[in-house]
Amino acid sequence: MAFGAGSISKSFTAALVFQLAEEGRLSLDDQLHEWLPDYPNIDSEITIRQLLGHTGGIFSVEDHATFWPAVFTDGTRVWTDDQLLTAFQAEPLSARGTEWHYSNTGYPIFTPPDCSRPAADPPTWRPAST
Repeated sequence: MAFGAGSISKSFTAALVFQLAEEGRLSLDDQLHEWLPDYPNIDSEITIRQLLGHTGGIFSVEDHATFWPAVFTDGTRVWTDDQLLTAFQAEPLSARGTEWHYSNTGYPIFTPPDCSRPAADPPTWRPAST
């Protein structure tokens, strides 16, 4: 990791997802299986809305007992989402939509494939209501 952005990246991710929803490129009620491969211990029927609202029940990988020792063993290693979810994902904390649990894992796993835009079509940041 070159630098830590902390949880502010969740706000940027949510803003982008809301903009994509407004443009009709995705729906907040789309389920993860429509966008992502299946991962162990992650319910593929969690919706984007549940993911953004921390109600998907997803375990936060940094809470896994072996996560921090593995990170500190090689502080220069860059982990892919697949590696993180394979090595450190545990059973869900709750059934999707039933409880709120802060989860750092939910945001980085969701990057819809069509988020990339051609250079001629840069994102425009504007209030969603306009």
